[in-house]
Amino acid sequence: MKSLKKSYAIDSVLYLLVCAAFTVAVRVVDTAPIGYNGGTVGFSFINDYFQKLFPFNQTFYTVTQLLGYFALAVAAAFGVFCIVQLIKRKSLLAVDGDIIALGVFYVLVLITYAVFTKIPVNYRPVVIDAAQGLETSFPSSHTMLAVCVFITAGMQIKKRIKGRLGAVLSVICAVLTVFMIVGRIISGVHWFTDILGGILYSCFFISVYKLLGELLKNEETGKHDRQ
Repeated sequence: MKSLKKSYAIDSVLYLLVCAAFTVAVRVVDTAPIGYNGGTVGFSFINDYFQKLFPFNQTFYTVTQLLGYFALAVAAAFGVFCIVQLIKRKSLLAVDGDIIALGVFYVLVLITYAVFTKIPVNYRPVVIDAAQGLETSFPSSHTMLAVCVFITAGMQIKKRIKGRLGAVLSVICAVLTVFMIVGRIISGVHWFTDILGGILYSCFFISVYKLLGELLKNEETGKHDRQ
């Protein structure tokens, strides 16, 4: 177990460093005024290429928006599962450690989303809502949400639902993750590096979730699972 904790801790630190380096790079590497109304964007060559390849697509934008709501519903379902365990076991310490870790994980993701809405690393290449104006775009919040929620949901399903049903549901989670990433690129509402940023930050949060899951393991989990 100690080796797992050490491995997840190292992964978390490495991913955090990569995220920090990439965030800085997005602001300073190959910058050019290719954004909306001449806004400056980093990695301009690759971002401009993908933006011209995939201009704004209302259909994919709408579908990925709806998929984002579904991801929130999945997160809420695990929140209900946590509450049910808490009521049945009458103690937060008796709730499965990985479920508590999942709750902390969700909070960290939401905090990061809130922080980046106030830090304009990148603005969207298009205005979606004239009333809101140009919105911040890095990292892609929908990409980050989908990867974080669906990947951890797949991990939970694999652990708790055995047999073919669990395998099928885990595959569905993986497919939804890929669909969100690809769909968000095709929708044209983000720069390509915003999508990459969402993936990188998701990898960091998932490694933190794994670490927390190991740190919060409790003996009551096994006892209650056998009942």
